Amino acid sequence: MKMKMTWALPLLLPLLLIGCGDEVTPEDQIRERIRQGELAAEARKSMEVAGIVSDDYSDDHGRAAKELKRIIIGYIMRHKQIHLLARVQKVEMASDTEGTASVLMGMLSQQGNDQLPLPQIRADLYRFELTFRDEGGDWNLIHASWRRAAPDDFLDGGFGS
Repeated sequence: MKMKMTWALPLLLPLLLIGCGDEVTPEDQIRERIRQGELAAEARKSMEVAGIVSDDYSDDHGRAAKELKRIIIGYIMRHKQIHLLARVQKVEMASDTEGTASVLMGMLSQQGNDQLPLPQIRADLYRFELTFRDEGGDWNLIHASWRRAAPDDFLDGGFGS
């Protein structure tokens, strides 16, 4: 019986490889990088979070990479618990090596769960525009802008999506 099935292997192999050939897009990689940062912050791994920031980082407030990394490390050191809820609304690629993600971020003072009544949830809600660049296979943050989230931010693709 083994001999009879060996002829089928060359025919089945391409079908098996097609199923494994899901290509990871730059947009997917940026989404994953944001998720890595969220998980690292919640685990209080400040150096891992700071490692996402490119040495070429700058923002609209005049901060460079070194200052942002200090802020990240200080924030994580000051807070015993960090609970984040990030929703990437969209990722737009400016080129093959640079893309911007629009992210809604909830920074909760206590871990959220489905049982907690909505009025008891305390969270700061922000909208971030995060620009990442592929730097040798790592998508690193090169620019960020943010503001408090507005009600309109939640109408299309907000936390409920």
